[in-house]
Amino acid sequence: MNDVRYFTVESRLPPKVLLVSPSDQVAIPLKEVLAPGEDQKAGKRRYDVDDIRLPQLANKKLSDYSVIVLNSVPVLTDPVWKLLHKYVSGGGGLAVILGSSDVIRDKNGIDLVTYNTDAAKTVLPAELETTPRFSPPAVLDAKNLNHPALRKLEEANAAGELATQEVRIAWKVVPHDDANVLIRYTDRQSLPALIERRIGAGRVMMLTTAADLRGHNLEQN
Repeated sequence: MNDVRYFTVESRLPPKVLLVSPSDQVAIPLKEVLAPGEDQKAGKRRYDVDDIRLPQLANKKLSDYSVIVLNSVPVLTDPVWKLLHKYVSGGGGLAVILGSSDVIRDKNGIDLVTYNTDAAKTVLPAELETTPRFSPPAVLDAKNLNHPALRKLEEANAAGELATQEVRIAWKVVPHDDANVLIRYTDRQSLPALIERRIGAGRVMMLTTAADLRGHNLEQN
């Protein structure tokens, strides 16, 4: 009898993330969180990050990516919103991180008009209104992390750090009826900070402040 045993080792590639930012300055902080330089050197990438600028988006096959991150992208046209709606409906994940408003000391801030078009409303979890300043600064109330999308924060021991980051400016938004508010700020109004919306087989998450210093420290603008 030939006593030979066979075994296989499954090698999973890291999820592909398309990070769309307006500049290197805005992209670097979030890229370092998703794909730290030390991890890349050690060959231990948790995510395969493709860092691009908005003009390059038209040349990308969106279905190749598990998640698309719109990182403080100032302006998005209706054709782009329609492409994103198709991508999410087919099972893709979209994360929208809002930067500071273009009317508050940032000429490259989010354009309220293009984020509130009819096409945008088919994708985003909420309608944008104004950008209030928190005084005193608020933090994210990240006590309840039972949602599947938030458990990874707890697993990575990032919940405590998230809850200590002071936020001085954020977007005031009106969530759509089919959206869920996952995290709120600790300001007096308990404004929504992280909002989720399911579209078809996919999901959209919106963070109402910036991932770079613009959201945390207005004086850095």
